[in-house]
Parts: sequence; C-alpha cells; structure tokens
Amino acid sequence: MDFRNPNVTYTTQLDMPAAMLWKLLQDFGCWIKWSPLFSKMTLQESRKTQMSDPTYIRDVETIFGHYYREELVLRDSSSFLINYRQIKAERSSPLVDRYETQFQIHVVDATHCSITWKSNIALVHNAPAGALEQVLARQKTFFKKTTSAAVTHLYIQTYSKSALNFLTEKTLEIESALLVGNAAAQYEYDEYELPLPKMCKGLPLKEALAPKKIGMMVQRVLELGYLQAAKFLLEDSEPIKGKFDYEGAARKLASTYGNDREKDLTAALLKNWDTDEEFCQQYLQGVNPLQIEVIRDSQQIPAKMRSLTIKDFGTKTKTVQDLISEKRLFLVDYKDLENFHLHNHLYFYAPIFVMYKELLEDGDTRLNVFAIQVERTPNAPIFTPQSPHKNRYRLAKMFVACADIQVHQFGLHLGISHLGNEPVAVAVNRKLPEGHALRALLLPHFKDTIGINFGARLALVTNPEQAFTNNTFAVGTAQGKQLASIYWQKFDFFGWSFPKELEARGFTRDGKDGLSGYFYRDDGFKLWDAFGNYAQNFVYRHYKTDQDVANDKDLQAFCYDLSAKEFGNYPGFPTQILTKDFLCEVLQIIIWNGSALHSYLNYPQWPYVGLIHNRHNALYKPMPAEDGNDVPDEYIDEALAPTFGALFQLTFCWLLSCLDEDETLIHLKSLKHIYPDIDNKFQLELAEITQQVSKRNERLLAEGKTPYVFLMPENVANSCNI
Repeated sequence: MDFRNPNVTYTTQLDMPAAMLWKLLQDFGCWIKWSPLFSKMTLQESRKTQMSDPTYIRDVETIFGHYYREELVLRDSSSFLINYRQIKAERSSPLVDRYETQFQIHVVDATHCSITWKSNIALVHNAPAGALEQVLARQKTFFKKTTSAAVTHLYIQTYSKSALNFLTEKTLEIESALLVGNAAAQYEYDEYELPLPKMCKGLPLKEALAPKKIGMMVQRVLELGYLQAAKFLLEDSEPIKGKFDYEGAARKLASTYGNDREKDLTAALLKNWDTDEEFCQQYLQGVNPLQIEVIRDSQQIPAKMRSLTIKDFGTKTKTVQDLISEKRLFLVDYKDLENFHLHNHLYFYAPIFVMYKELLEDGDTRLNVFAIQVERTPNAPIFTPQSPHKNRYRLAKMFVACADIQVHQFGLHLGISHLGNEPVAVAVNRKLPEGHALRALLLPHFKDTIGINFGARLALVTNPEQAFTNNTFAVGTAQGKQLASIYWQKFDFFGWSFPKELEARGFTRDGKDGLSGYFYRDDGFKLWDAFGNYAQNFVYRHYKTDQDVANDKDLQAFCYDLSAKEFGNYPGFPTQILTKDFLCEVLQIIIWNGSALHSYLNYPQWPYVGLIHNRHNALYKPMPAEDGNDVPDEYIDEALAPTFGALFQLTFCWLLSCLDEDETLIHLKSLKHIYPDIDNKFQLELAEITQQVSKRNERLLAEGKTPYVFLMPENVANSCNI
C-alpha cells in the first residue's frame, strides 16, 4: 500500500501516552468492545507463513446497517502502525469500489501522542460528480469518531473504572470479612502508625454498607461515564486534546444529572469563578470556611506586605495598620505545607494569602485580594491585583487554591471529619447498650461512618503508593496522611467545638469581628443552637437530677472508654460527666461533629472543586522565577490538570457530593420510640432555620450574589456517610 498521497487524512494530538492508545487499537478484531459505531465484529485468521505474522480478516457490521470485510495487511508494534484494506462491501455505499486505510500513533512525550489516519478511496467508474468529496468527508468523520471512542473508553477505563473498582474491591473486602470470619465480633480499637484518631479494628457485621449506598455511589460514577461515552456520538467535535474543557464538563454534568442545588450553584460559579471577589468569598461559603482568620498584628504577615496600601472608593489611602485597627484584614496561612516535598512532578507551595474588607460606594462590603506570597523565601515576590504581570498573579491565585485543597481534603475532611468521628462511633457501640436512650440519640449520627472509613483505608491509607490519590493530589497520599496527622494533633474535643474553633480564628457570634457575609458562621450558629436545644430537651427529660447523670454507669463507661489512652484516646474528651448541663454541652458537640462538620466540608465539593479551574488537586508547572516578563497563556494551560487528572477530579467530587436526601436532618427521628415530642420540637426549629436561611438566600439572589445552602437542614447529612 502506498500512503504517500492519500486522498483523505486526519491528524490530532491526544493527552495520553502512545503505548496506552496502541494497546487498545492494535487488537484489530475487538474494536466493537469500545466503539458503539459497530454492531457486530468477528475476526478470523486468513493465512500464516513461517516468515511472517498471521494475517487477519474481520467482518464488520455498523450501527447504520453497513457490512464490510476488511483484511489486516500490516501491524507493526515497533512503530505503532496498522494497515488494512476492504475486501468486500454489502449494503454499503454503491459509490465506493475499494479503500485502503492506515493509522499510525506517534510519541510526542511521555504523556502525549498524536494519531494520523490516511485512506486511499476509489469510487466506482460511474460515480456522479461531487461524490468523492462526500465520501471523503464521511471517512474523515469516521476517523474522528473512532479516535474519540478510543480516547473516551480509555478515560473511563482509567478513572471512572478505577472509582468503580474501588467500590467493588471495598464490597469484596466487606464480603470477605463477613464470610471468612475476619469481621470483628466486638467493636475494638486499632491504631495507625502515625498520630491519628483510633480506628475500628476490622469491620463489625452491622457496619457493612447497604446495597442502596453502594448503588448510589456507583450511579454517580456512571453518570460521568455516560456523558463521556455519549460525547463522540452526539457531538461532531475533535477528541479531547491537551486542553480539557473544564467548564463544559462541569456544566454538562450538573445540567444533565444534578439536582436543583447542584445546577444553580454550578451556573453561578461558572459566571464568576475567575473574579477576585469570588475567589475571596469562597473562604466564607465555599468548600473550606475554616482557613480564614482575623489579623490582629502586622507581624502575622510577611514584611514585604506591611508597606502595601489600598484605597477606599479609589481616594482614601489605608495602610496595613489602618486596616488592622478597623478589623478589615484577614489571613489565610498554609504553613502546615511548608516542610513537605514535591511529589511525582506535581507542584504546590505553602503560600500566605491576605484579604481585606473592601468598602463599596453603596454601603455594602466584600472581601478582596490584598496580597499573595507563594514561596516562603526572604526575597519571594508579592503578588497583588495591581501586579503588572497578570498571568503570574493568576498563577499565584492558582497555587493558593491548590494549597487549600491539600489542607481541606487531607487535614480537615479526612483527618478531622472522617477519621475523627470514628472513635466516637466505636465508643457508642462498645459502651452504650441496646435500649439505652443515649444510644438511640447518638447512633444515627454515626451511620455508615465506620464502613465508609473502612473503604477509605483500603483505598487511601493502607497502601499509599498504590492509592488513586497518589498521582492526583499534589502532596501525594503518604504526605496527605502526614497532613491529617498534623491536624489531628491540634484537635481538642472542646477546643474544636463550633464556637471555640471560630473564636480561635477571631470570629464571634455577634459579628464584631468586622466580617459580614460569613454565612458559614451565621448559619452555623443557627444550627448549633438547634442542636443545643435538642440535647437539652433530651437530657432534662431523661435525667431528673445531676445525680442521675453521675449514676448512669453506661454513660460513665462511655466517657472512660473514649478518653482512656489505651482505648479511644480522644483528645480533650472528659473522663466522666457528672451534671446535666455538662452532658448537654458534650452531646451538642458530638451531634455537630457527626453531622454538620462533615456536611459543610464535603458537599460543597460540587461545584467548588468539581470545576477544576476553581480549585486544583494538583498543578503541573511550578511558579517560574522572576525574569521581568509575564508567563504566556500556554504556561497556564500546561499548569492545569491534563485530561486524566481532570476526569479523576470530576469523578471524585461528583461521587463524594452524593447526598442521600432520606438521611438528612429533616428526616431525623432518633427518639421516635421514646420521646417523639422532642423529635417534633427539633423539626419545628429546623423548619424555622430553613425559612430564615431561604429568605436570606432569596435576598442574595436578588442582589446577584451566590446563596449559601450547605448548612440548611435539608442539606446536612445525619452522619459522615460518604
């Protein structure tokens, strides 16, 4: 075959290794396994000599009813090349007499390749004028769609399938534990090699995840897979190249499968994600509202920032000290990342980010960027909105977002929320017996926590180097565990209660901290108070006196079990509880941690992390050294996640943001068999909160602002269960 002068060619660059694509395409008779263009395909060996590889013939029927017989003429694995030709065609185009086709995959670099298709097509002698152009156009479309089908299949296989394998392996591990007898007959504590919360030893029988839970998780993964698989059939577009359509993927996923909350928030974020105001506002109502703190002293910020100023309304100049005195300067410091090393050619820093409260001419206020220092070196550059090099400034913001994800996912979401709730779940099951009112009150707030964490250990903790997060998060899995340990060593049961944690960062219930629009704080106090009333109503009904509390042997055993070093070793948990008021306080914290804490850290992952432009699991280029020039747009594109990394981030966030609406606070009936009136009173208070927050959110929408919905009772899961 001579392909030096083909009459149709098609070339495209792809964001995957050449060997990966070749492994799929070289199997000449199995294209039907990944391309919906074919309805039937069979392969037979045609001839074989001692001097050559066997030649194969495949019989193909397309979804359009066309039949072809094609012969594989050449398959060269050393150069990633295949030639094949038509032998016979039936019910096909009467215009085509014969065709010969070749494709070859070329290595671009370790993670990119290109593929070139070529065909020589001959028409029948009586073909009408213009027929060749139509046939060549159809052939080029076939090349595009076949390439897209192969790429889509590999994306799904690598990432969506990896998530499904995670679920399958977790289920098999659970089944093995149950059938072989490795499941713990009793709830016992075990520990990690690092200072982390105690875990449950094995998987108790009652902690196996229900089929409904597994089904919901699989459904979320498949939803993304279906969209990718349909893409090349429904859209006449190029296969995904080096630049992934981050915005389009998020928009399509939310609009096709999302609920109203997911659709609305995705649409709002897509409009504003790249503004400084939205970047700052997410520290108040985004995926990590626990990082911002009030600056009380100029020594908290780098020396080079202390001489910076801002202008109110464009005229009045304000110094750093002015802003501190007016409670208008706020800090986000990622110092916990400072001693970690770069991992697998993924880049991150330990930046320092300062925001200020901007006064607007209409009397409103908002947070805005004051300055960013990416690197922790004496002469590290400072980036501000006035920086002349806009792409360097944008890259600085990207490294802030990347640092935030490491801290959020490993330190807070995994360490404090998931792992931190597990010892309490173990103690409740160990020491509060069936029929005890405290068990009835608390157990719903630990439903599926042990089972979910068991799966997370299999996927993330047991073998960090094999974990799917190892090549998708900048710090890697092993350092992620260390980050979780750093945060756990800061944890104290009372010190980490909702109001105390806020107070430690300088924020108060009355809003005298100077910050408005901190909806996590505002809505959090509403829910915190409701939990307090709920706990108090229960305690004052169940225990008549303080002595009744002190005499509850099961309660005292629970306290000792959770606090004792040889058992739960839970930092700051009391060894005994002797009064009703103290028990109310403890229960309020436990219920908050079991429900709200995880919900506001987990469910905002969609859309705030699902839109890869907005939050970055990893960056693939470093901050370049200062040379007096800006960085080109192409450098920014190369720093963003490639297609595989983007699809993982989409899949992971879409999966984890799966809220079971039947297991939220508005359906909580913990005391229905003993004190149903207390449940009813709690639900009335939640309804009042919903009304207040909904009214506030309507006002925000009318003002063109994004509402905060993640602490509305209908969006708060009863437990850490996903």
